[in-house]
Amino acid sequence: MTRKLLFAHDDKVTLDQDNRPVSYNYTRGLVERYRYMADHVTFAVRGDAREPVAWFSDATLICLPDMKHGRNLAKMRKSEGRVASLVADHDLVVARLPSLIGSWALKSAGKMNKPVLVEFVGCPWDALWNHSLKGKLVAPYFRAKNRRLMRRTTHALYVTETFLQKRYPSSGEQIACSDVETVMADRRLFERRLRRLNGIREGDKPITLGTVANLDVPYKGHDLVIRALAALGEARHRFVYKLIGPGEPSRLQNLATALGVVDQIQFAGPCPRENIPQALDGIDIYLQPSRQEGLPRAVIEAMARGCVVIGARTGGIPELLVDPWIVPRGDWRQIAARLRTVETLPLAQAASRNYEKAHEFDMDVLARKRRDFYDVFLADHGLMPAIGC
Repeated sequence: MTRKLLFAHDDKVTLDQDNRPVSYNYTRGLVERYRYMADHVTFAVRGDAREPVAWFSDATLICLPDMKHGRNLAKMRKSEGRVASLVADHDLVVARLPSLIGSWALKSAGKMNKPVLVEFVGCPWDALWNHSLKGKLVAPYFRAKNRRLMRRTTHALYVTETFLQKRYPSSGEQIACSDVETVMADRRLFERRLRRLNGIREGDKPITLGTVANLDVPYKGHDLVIRALAALGEARHRFVYKLIGPGEPSRLQNLATALGVVDQIQFAGPCPRENIPQALDGIDIYLQPSRQEGLPRAVIEAMARGCVVIGARTGGIPELLVDPWIVPRGDWRQIAARLRTVETLPLAQAASRNYEKAHEFDMDVLARKRRDFYDVFLADHGLMPAIGC
C-alpha cells in the first residue's frame, strides 16, 4: 500500500514553462528527504497553478491562493477546507511553521489523529515586528498562537540550536537540525581565498560584498548595506555590492540612486541552486543584515566557501558568528563601521573559522541526524521507513 506524506508551508512557489519550481528551496533533494518516510510526497504551498502539478513521479505540487493577509474570509475558509481534505487523504503530515498552511495542516492532523511532525524555521514575532506598523499590532497574537501550537507538538525539528527552542518550546520529542545543503570549497579554493583576503588587508584589492536573497523580501536588509555604503563617502568606491537572487530590483535601485551609490550596486538576478557555490566564490565579504531569521542557510553556505561573513544579531545568526562580525539588528551605521576599517580586521582568521564551523553542517551529517529523528517519529507511530529509501 502506498504511503503518502503531506508537506504544508506558506512558501510562494512559481513554476517555469516546464512546470518545474523556480526556487532555491524546492529541489529533488527536498523530495528525497521526505521520501525516506513515504512513497509519495505532496507539497501544499502558495502559488498560481490551479491544478495539481506532477513534479516527479513520486512528488506533486498543490498550489493554494495567497491567504496570508486574510482579506477574504470566504476564500480563506475554502483554502483551509482544502488543506483539511489533503490531510485526510495522506498518511503523514510535515507542517512547517510559522505558516498559515502549516498551522491549518497541524490543526487538521490533530483532529484526525494523523501522525504529524513540525519543522519550526523562523520567528513570527521578529518577522512581524520588523515588518510594519500593522505587523507590530498582530505580532503578539502570532507569537502566542505559535507558542500554543508548539506546546502541543509531539515531534519537532528546529533549525536553530537554542534560539527558536527558547521562544517556542515543545515538550515533545525534538531535535536541532538545519535544513542547509552545503557544498564545501576544496582546500585549493580555500587557500586561494586566503591569499585574496591578504591582498585586501594590504589595501590593493577591490572588495566584493554580496547577499543571496530574494529582493522582494524587505526583512533581508539589502537596504541597510546600501545605506552603509553611502555612509562611507569616497571610500565606497573600493566596494561593489552584488545582490544575487530573484525579485524586482526597482525598490533597491531607487534607494541606491537617491543615495548616490548606484555605481557600487550589481543586481546579478536569480542563480540556479547548483551555481550558488560558484557565485559565492566571487564574494569576499558576505552580508546577512536581516531584521529576522531562523538559521539562515545562505550564511552557512557562504561560510562553507570560506567567505568572511557579517551578520545581524538576529535569530540564529549569533549561533554561527562571533564578534566583531555580528552587528546590531537594523544598524547600517555599524555595518559601515566594519567596512570602513576592513583592512584592520582579521579577515583570514574569520574565513578560517567560518570554513571550519561550516563542517558541522555537512550534508551527510545532517541527513543522518535528520533520518535518526525520522526513525523515532515513525517508530512512535508504529511505522517503518518507506520501502526503497
